[in-house]
Amino acid sequence: MVSAIREKVPQWSLSFNVDSPDPRVAFREVEFVLWRYPDLQSTQADAVPAVPPPQSAVLSAIGRIAEIPYLLSVWSRHSERAAARLGDESPASIAGAMVHPPPRPAHIEPWDWWFRVQVAAALVIARQATPPWATSGSRAVLKSVLNGPADWTNTAAIIALFEVGMRDASTRGDVLETLLEAARRPLTPPVFQHVVEPACVALLEFPQLDPIVADELRARIVADG
Repeated sequence: MVSAIREKVPQWSLSFNVDSPDPRVAFREVEFVLWRYPDLQSTQADAVPAVPPPQSAVLSAIGRIAEIPYLLSVWSRHSERAAARLGDESPASIAGAMVHPPPRPAHIEPWDWWFRVQVAAALVIARQATPPWATSGSRAVLKSVLNGPADWTNTAAIIALFEVGMRDASTRGDVLETLLEAARRPLTPPVFQHVVEPACVALLEFPQLDPIVADELRARIVADG
């Protein structure tokens, strides 16, 4: 968010209170994080990318998707084609586009562009998965992003996991378990915004969701929102 706003207002700064658990660090052990904070003792320190930028072909593919008016089914199809074109490009390298976005079109605001790029990258990563889902590199990367420091990239991972679970019934049990864990996390304001609420909303879209679980999720959104 800060990086997106500074495209418009370069001198903009942010200070904040740090809750526990600290939303600036990964929720659990992950393979990598996209952002890191050089000084966790400061409430004014900015996050910096913790991964290198991807190849230009990756940025071009992600950028083309991000420019399309958003509709999940349409983006999913374009992501499938992009994943095929990118071939053996690793899911982790594609994730680098989430913090090193391609050039922004003038007609899209920075904060919209960053999130669109993050969702597009997550969907391409999801489309790279090779069976079985449980051991795929795509699953590992999306779970690392979901469990990383709290920001828009968590929500992008949730959207991609939702898309996988809706598209491929063989993955649904694992996706539901992953999203339920996210929906039940200990709360801080950033975690509610970027993880808990999006996970609850996604879960409520799944067919045949246990009614007791659905009531729990609705209550959590209302109580914590």
